Amino acid sequence: MTPVAGETEILPIRLAAARFVAKVEQDGAAELDALTSNLFKAIRPRYLAWLITVGTGAALFLLAIAYALFAAFGGPQSGNIPMIALCIIALGWFALLAAWRWHQYGFGWARTPLTATYANTDSAIRKNIDLFFGVLQRDTKLRAFYYTRSGTKSHVRRQYFFGRLRVLMLSEHDWIREPVFAPTGLWFARELYIEADVTALIAQAHAKPKAGGRPKEIDYEAIMLRLIEHPSLKDIDPAKHGAETRIMELIRGICETGSASQPDLRVPEDTALRDFAKKFVAAMQQNRLS
Repeated sequence: MTPVAGETEILPIRLAAARFVAKVEQDGAAELDALTSNLFKAIRPRYLAWLITVGTGAALFLLAIAYALFAAFGGPQSGNIPMIALCIIALGWFALLAAWRWHQYGFGWARTPLTATYANTDSAIRKNIDLFFGVLQRDTKLRAFYYTRSGTKSHVRRQYFFGRLRVLMLSEHDWIREPVFAPTGLWFARELYIEADVTALIAQAHAKPKAGGRPKEIDYEAIMLRLIEHPSLKDIDPAKHGAETRIMELIRGICETGSASQPDLRVPEDTALRDFAKKFVAAMQQNRLS
């Protein structure tokens, strides 16, 4: 789809962001899919641990209520123990909910945007996405909204875009959007939309979407040179378990430099990256044995 200047559209914010990222919408959408997927993978262990803990707290809360009712209606009497336990569990459960919300927005009401969390993202893409969220963070008539079940629009406050995990909102998958909380409570993982002239927004924000075309090839030779010269390499023992994972993490770091002297390199996909790391570790073992 080719955007036309002066044309107001209703479209998902992920597609609006895709146009900020690349001149060809499909290219931008593919970049966002990779970005949100990688970010979700990065936060998933912490999110799942939080989710399991919250679920356990909710189950204990219900058990405590059941026991308190049982004691109140003729069950074994144990003084105030059921109510004390109920209060402790309730406080703990609400504290867990508040902790995940605090992780995204900080203490109190969300007053200013926090630094967004990214994972393995090209610096130019990060800049354009930050410019896109900057538009949504302004106090203007442009407001994001979602559709209710009846099909009516329900607008959301601009503070929704102040959180650290706001990038996850750009996913088309609700299970990726789920970890994002609202500033005032639980997030509902709905897809958000805007009604705007996106071409005009890009011009106003001074964004520079990438030109279309085939994606840049993986420069394995440049990755190899940076890897060999990296001071952290000497701390990795190729004979130990986890060496491949550490090499993969190191490669991600050296590919994303953001400096003029060492421009960003394209990070290989996970399968190719692991295969490259495996071969590199084997070469390290061979060199240290010889």
